[in-house]
Amino acid sequence: MDKQTLIEKVKAMAAAPSCCAKLKAVSATYLDAVGTPQEKSAAQSLIAEIEEDITPIDGLVAFAHSERAKEIFGAEGAKKIRRPCRRTQS
Repeated sequence: MDKQTLIEKVKAMAAAPSCCAKLKAVSATYLDAVGTPQEKSAAQSLIAEIEEDITPIDGLVAFAHSERAKEIFGAEGAKKIRRPCRRTQS
């Protein structure tokens, strides 16, 4: 991925309604650091924050089947998030 594409992806991620305040801030710090001696450090911080904040689908599936999901969402709520997605046909 070229740097311009990476910058656009970081901007899009930070603009997403689901992006938390800390990830938005770390994204802004990275974008401000592009082209400076601080870029590498800011990129490492951004990667660490992404790894902390974004759950891969395998992690989400495991969580959906956990006792913790039942505690948070209730038995029926956890069951709903485990339900397979159904695509609507157009």
